[in-house]
Amino acid sequence: MLLLALLVFILVLVIRTRKLFPVVVLAGAYSLVSAAMFVNLDAVDVAFTEAAVGAGISTVLFLAAMAYLPGTEKEPPEAKGLMHILPALVVCLVGGALLIAAAVELPAVGDPSAPAHNHVAPRYLEESGSFL
Repeated sequence: MLLLALLVFILVLVIRTRKLFPVVVLAGAYSLVSAAMFVNLDAVDVAFTEAAVGAGISTVLFLAAMAYLPGTEKEPPEAKGLMHILPALVVCLVGGALLIAAAVELPAVGDPSAPAHNHVAPRYLEESGSFL
């Protein structure tokens, strides 16, 4: 529970931070805490991958990319009202509705008649007797 609270805390810090360098450092810290959470869940292989890729390589690549960015930040453009965000809002709502409609059609978790179990489960049941 403490690791999850720490993840949420780091996430809030990432959202609230305006400078790029602290965001990159916090993203690396988020990956390390996420890796610790995977270790806590006995998923050591996933934790190792998260630590290597998330905290290691990604942080180095972000820091290298920051070298090519200008030192000053441009002023953000002024908002143009609702018409400025309307296309993005429509795409998000339609995409969300499609995802919800697709999720409703998914088979129940553990359903033995689900398509994923039609070809694998019978083979395992038939061949598992030889291993006993």
